[in-house]
Amino acid sequence: MVAVLKDAALGVCVAVGRRVRMPGLPVLVYHSIDESGSYMSTRPAMFRVQMQWLRDHEIRAISMRQLFEKGTPPIAPERTVVLTFDDGLANFAETAWPVLRELSFSATAYVPTAFIGGEASWYADHGLPRLPCMGWDALRAVHREGADIQSHACSHRDLTSLRPDELREELLRSKAVLENGLADSVDHLAYPFGAEAPAVRRATAEAGYRSAVVLGKGRWSPSMDPYGIPRDSLDRIDIRSGRTARLSVEACVRGTFGWYVETKAAVRGLYATPPHLRRR
Repeated sequence: MVAVLKDAALGVCVAVGRRVRMPGLPVLVYHSIDESGSYMSTRPAMFRVQMQWLRDHEIRAISMRQLFEKGTPPIAPERTVVLTFDDGLANFAETAWPVLRELSFSATAYVPTAFIGGEASWYADHGLPRLPCMGWDALRAVHREGADIQSHACSHRDLTSLRPDELREELLRSKAVLENGLADSVDHLAYPFGAEAPAVRRATAEAGYRSAVVLGKGRWSPSMDPYGIPRDSLDRIDIRSGRTARLSVEACVRGTFGWYVETKAAVRGLYATPPHLRRR
């Protein structure tokens, strides 16, 4: 019954999106592609269904680097999505990237540099399984094959809680570590936990980044602040069928997935704020 209601609500969002063209460019975010069923994961089979839907509908998936290199907005934004993955998890290289490479897609993986080759230890604080992060061999391999590796700061702390000197260190050190390790520029940032404030945006620009992404719904256009790029999070729905997978990614592409999230939140608290997004 829940699945039927879910698909019906997504179907309404998709139907409206097909009739009303939303301005801007869709930016999508995933965290973990695994079988754990946690609120931060997408099952590998469902991820493949979503990516195949994009390919079947001639929608190209690009990285944040490609977006800014090609200029904004890209040609035919209705046929383009930006794919991003937070936390630098090993399953990006092992599970997500092979699918993307097969379909000739790219994506940006935002990496917290203190955990390269280790574990996402902060996951345990939020009721999530401790998952391995990519090591340098994996990072360099996917980078050579066309993946875009960018910064998720160093220690995955809430940047709004840091002193100015700590904030600057998080931004500059992570950038330098990745640039040295990959021999490539690092110009884009994902704020840990999506937490940002005017002072954080200013510090990000001063540290030499060209953009930064948050965990908010909506589409981005060049008239908006590049240090607050919103992203639709496909972690925010439990996807158990191919139909739900296809409807959810189409709703993201059409700019109406946020309506589904908001509606679910309003209906008797059915959608709770994930623990990792609760402000402390």
